[in-house]
Amino acid sequence: MIFTIVDNIDCLKSMTKVIFKRTWKYGLIIFCLSAGCFYGCFSNIAEKFPKEIKLQRSDFDIESNTSVSVWCVISASAGDLPRYTYLTKTRTLSLDSSLSSSWDFLPLPANQSFIIDAIGRNKLPIEMMVIAERISIGETLQVKPIGALEVSNGREKKAVLVGIPTDRKIQIIEPSEFSDFMIDYDPIKYLLQSWYINHKGVGTFDVVQWQNEQFAYSIISEGTKFFEEQ
Repeated sequence: MIFTIVDNIDCLKSMTKVIFKRTWKYGLIIFCLSAGCFYGCFSNIAEKFPKEIKLQRSDFDIESNTSVSVWCVISASAGDLPRYTYLTKTRTLSLDSSLSSSWDFLPLPANQSFIIDAIGRNKLPIEMMVIAERISIGETLQVKPIGALEVSNGREKKAVLVGIPTDRKIQIIEPSEFSDFMIDYDPIKYLLQSWYINHKGVGTFDVVQWQNEQFAYSIISEGTKFFEEQ
């Protein structure tokens, strides 16, 4: 009887050692795999969204701006969330995690961009919504303004320019002027308007009015002067 108890105790000890060894190994494997996935996930995010994207002088040619087109840099692709702010002085897109972390709405219906070397009266970069195929963040391109949406938050007005790329390969609509956009593409106009006035919360913005391309050009011209004078 005594020998049987001792044998059982020895057996339990042996089983415990085996189980501990196996679970320790499995636990280590699981930990390593988890750590690898964790690192891989965040390294992919870091690669996809670098902290800064600095424009090179070869990326654009301000001198080639015309009376009907202007150079812009894409800060967020269509279907994505805004993640970058544009620093006009250094021509740099700077990652701002607060933009997407607090997001509570649909993603962008068009490509978000900022006009290179132009600022508004509030000394902030001038925003341009580019209606086109999905364009990569950091890409520079010439855009033809087709109008502007004026909104108000109750304290001040803001003009959001709307345009199409001059490159026909990535165009998806072809309005020749503002009136074409308002009539032929009225559903797109309504979609952009509805999205913009609600993307920071229902009632954050009110629509003041839509303005034509000449108004957009005046905003750009004024913004270029403000940039040169700063």
